[in-house]
Amino acid sequence: MASPTGNGFLQHESGIARLIQSSTPERFQSVPELDVFESARLAIAFGCADLRIRCFLEDPKWKTIPWLKHPEARDLRSLIYDRFCDFPGILQDLEAFRVGNLQDPADVERLYQTICNQLQQLYEWRAQWESQNGSCCFSRASQDSRSPFSQALHFQNLQQAAGLAHYNTVLLILLRAGRMLKGPDFSSTISSESIRVARRNPDLLLPQDSKTLHGVASEILRSVEYGLSEPHTSGGCFQLLFPLRGTLEVYKPGCPERVYLIKTFSDIADKGGFEMSRGLTPAGLCGRMIEDEHLDT
Repeated sequence: MASPTGNGFLQHESGIARLIQSSTPERFQSVPELDVFESARLAIAFGCADLRIRCFLEDPKWKTIPWLKHPEARDLRSLIYDRFCDFPGILQDLEAFRVGNLQDPADVERLYQTICNQLQQLYEWRAQWESQNGSCCFSRASQDSRSPFSQALHFQNLQQAAGLAHYNTVLLILLRAGRMLKGPDFSSTISSESIRVARRNPDLLLPQDSKTLHGVASEILRSVEYGLSEPHTSGGCFQLLFPLRGTLEVYKPGCPERVYLIKTFSDIADKGGFEMSRGLTPAGLCGRMIEDEHLDT
C-alpha cells in the first residue's frame, strides 16, 4: 500500500493469491483464518480486476468450503465479496470481445447472460441490504468545499457505507459491460423485474429505479465525506479505495467530479498512508478496466 505507483500492491497481491490458492479452501475453515481469508480475497479481487485477469476465487468451492464450519459468517459483507471475485473474469472476457478474440455469437450471448445473471444476484443482495439496513442513510449538507455535491451521504456505521460502495462498484462494471455488448438500449433495470424491495432509504437508488452511470457513481462520491471522517478514517480509506477507482473511468478529464476524485486519492494517501492511491490517476494502476470511453456515460 506504500508503493507510490501501485506496482508493489499488485506484486504483493499476486504472491498472496498464489499462497492462498496453494493452501486449498479447507485451510480457512477455522477462526481467525476465515477472517484473514475474507480480507485477502477482497484485495486479490482488486488486483485481478486491475489486471483484467480471471480470479481463481470465482470457483464455487472457494465460496462454500471455507464457511462449512461457520455458516453464520456468511453475512452481507461476505456475499458482496463473492460478486467482487466474479467480475475480474467478466473484464477479461469483455476485453477479448473488444479486441476481436471473442466473436462467436454463441460465446458473446453466453457472456451477456453471465452479466445478466450476475446483475440479478447483485440486485438480490441490494434488496437484502435494504431490508437489513432500513433508515440507515441520510443526506446532510456537505462540509467539504471541494465536493461537487451539495449533499453528502451519511450512515450509521462504516460497514453500511462500505457495503453500499462495494455494491455500486460492481453495479458500474456490470452496467458498462452490458452496454458494451448490447449498446445504448441496454436497460439498467434488467434482471430486477422479479425482485421486490420496499424503499427504506429514500436517498438511495433501488434495483428497479432507472439509473445512469453518473447516478450510480455519485452515490459512491457522496459517501466519501463520511467514509474519510473520524473515527474511521483509516478503515474508510481502505474500504473506499477500489470503489473510487471504479468511478474514475466514468467521469471525463476536467469535469468537477473527476477533479474531486483526484483530490480524494491524495487525501487517502495523506490521511490513510495508502500511497498507492496516487498511482490510480489518471487511469488506474494498469490502464482502464473497460475501454468504453468512446461511449457516452
